[in-house]
Amino acid sequence: MPAQSPKVFISSTIYDFRDLRSSLKYWLEELGYEVLLSEHNDFPAQVDLNSYESCLRAIDDSNYFIVLVGSRVGGWYNEASRISITQAEYQRAYQRLAAGKIKLLAFVRRDLWDVREDRKELELLLKGEALHHAELDEKDIQAITKHPSKFANDAEFTFGFLNEIARMEEMKAAVSGKGPFPPGNWIRQFSEFRDIIDALRVELRFGSNLRRITLSANLRAEIESNLRMLLDRSGDDDELIPRSKYASYARDSLEGGVDDTSKFKGKHLRWLGMFTLLGCGFGTAL
Repeated sequence: MPAQSPKVFISSTIYDFRDLRSSLKYWLEELGYEVLLSEHNDFPAQVDLNSYESCLRAIDDSNYFIVLVGSRVGGWYNEASRISITQAEYQRAYQRLAAGKIKLLAFVRRDLWDVREDRKELELLLKGEALHHAELDEKDIQAITKHPSKFANDAEFTFGFLNEIARMEEMKAAVSGKGPFPPGNWIRQFSEFRDIIDALRVELRFGSNLRRITLSANLRAEIESNLRMLLDRSGDDDELIPRSKYASYARDSLEGGVDDTSKFKGKHLRWLGMFTLLGCGFGTAL
């Protein structure tokens, strides 16, 4: 039976990651993985469910979850609670990660990460200087450090989502001895496609083409099946013998040919019958 391909669910906003998502799908599928992208026709959508719920259930059936974070929020899963669909997918995957049922990999555009780090430094500076001199209050500082830009159309949400992926609050608690260190909080930065696949080569732990490994396994299984059809084991010394051996007696005593009357010794008829039964695949497997 052919080996089942590992499933990879890729989560991100589609608008600003469409080309990258398709490239990852092609690259991973060439390696033998099954890649789930909600915008592709081969996505296992359940027509009796809402599209968002179909995505969440597809995560439950996946072996790997890749989340790509960029400058856009995307569609809301719960606008009142400010939970985007990408964030909801991440939260579903993290629950499965905690249960040991999926591997989670997070990537963020390096430009966005740099903006986030710069604004964190700016916030510390303003709080240290401006608040000390009462020039700006906390609200003013947040308005400056969280203002929208082309790198973050909703900076407050995006940076908060990154903090969630990094498990910042859990990390603070763990460092102070008030809880365990959270799993799966590593965020990898990328500027180009190569940055992502270099990380995936390490995280997915493959040195060989998975498709080639799968084909080799299937080829071996087919060869073994064919050998079972062609060979038998000798009852005395467990030697492998070709099933065509049962017809060899009749073949050796055959007289005549296609242009003449052919005959063979009658005592070899029973061995020809054995070949008919065993040599044609009706015998027991090895």
